Amino acid sequence: MSSVGTRRATAARRNWPTDAPSVADYTRKIGAFLDSLGIREAHMVSHSFGGTLMPAFRGHIPRVLSMVAAQPVVDSGPLGPARQAEIVAAREKMLAEMSIEDYARDHAPMSVASTAEAATVAKGIEVSLWTRPKGYLAQWRAMARADIFSEIGENLPTTTVVTGMGDKTASTDIVRRIATALEGAELVELPDIGHMIYIEHPERFNAALEGHLARAG
Repeated sequence: MSSVGTRRATAARRNWPTDAPSVADYTRKIGAFLDSLGIREAHMVSHSFGGTLMPAFRGHIPRVLSMVAAQPVVDSGPLGPARQAEIVAAREKMLAEMSIEDYARDHAPMSVASTAEAATVAKGIEVSLWTRPKGYLAQWRAMARADIFSEIGENLPTTTVVTGMGDKTASTDIVRRIATALEGAELVELPDIGHMIYIEHPERFNAALEGHLARAG
């Protein structure tokens, strides 16, 4: 990235409504980031809550050539304000009572498949240590109010949904429901993979991405 692009990307991250951003806030930031790099259209790959952002981004700014939703989740929007507030409060309490180190050691083993090797769990802990509580809670509040099904529109680009068969966060049944709602989407199910698809058997995920790009042309 050029120094100009870096400065623009940094500017795009300023004035972030960190207390309670919305899906629309995230999609605007994605658009601003792509603009800072001079990218008008792109093949987009998302993970987890990012799966909600991709169809939303497509709806607000039609510049997505194709979409991959890896392990998308059903958000808490349909549960109503009272339940959403409980979910957010519980997560805020958890982070207030735990250090990031404790969070990482607790989070990673639950996020990988039960068949994961020790080295994979260790890598998951390392990645989880990058968590920044302020940004994490901002995303959690957004996810609590979001509803992926309300963001899915018509005339979607080539779409692939990828699930890990050992995912305890986004279960296979949930991901299949989302894939069905994304008209024309291809569902790829990968064995022995939990929610950290990017570090568990990455060669399987890369093969799914290659297959997607071949379909997208």
